[in-house]
Amino acid sequence: MNNENEFENEYQAYLRIAGFHCHPDEITRILGLDPTETWIEGEEYLSPGMRETGHRKFSFWAKESPLLEGDLDEKMEALITVIRPHASRFRELPEVTALVIQGVIQADDFMPGVGFTRDQIKVIADIGATIDVDIFCDALVDVWNVRHGNPVE
Repeated sequence: MNNENEFENEYQAYLRIAGFHCHPDEITRILGLDPTETWIEGEEYLSPGMRETGHRKFSFWAKESPLLEGDLDEKMEALITVIRPHASRFRELPEVTALVIQGVIQADDFMPGVGFTRDQIKVIADIGATIDVDIFCDALVDVWNVRHGNPVE
C-alpha cells in the first residue's frame, strides 16, 4: 500500500491453455514449462461460491508470470521472457480451443495504460496466442470519494 491512501493497483499476467482433451502433464512435457495451475477433463470441482459441484468439460493449463511484484508491463515481460525460448514447441500442442496471454488489472488507485512491445507481440503471434486484458475498476468510485472527502459506504 502507498502512504497517500489505502488503494493500490494489482496486476497479474498468465499464459492460459484450455480446451484440450489430454492430461495437462502432456502440455508440460511438450512445452518444457512447469504450470502454476492445471485441471483435468472430467475432474469434479466446487463452484467459486462453493454451492455447486460439477465436472470439468476440458483440461486446463496455466503459467503465471514469475514476477511477484510489479505492474502489468513488468509482469508481462517476465512471462514472455519465460515463454520465448519455448516458442517453437507450441506448434506441437494438441488442438486447443484457447491459447491466451492474459493480463488482469485490479485498478483501485488509477487507470493504467496497457501496452505491448513489438517483440512481445511477435512472441505472442509466434505461439499462436490471443491477447486478453481484463480491467476491474469498481473501487475507483471509492478512490474518487476518498480523495474528495466524500463518505465511502
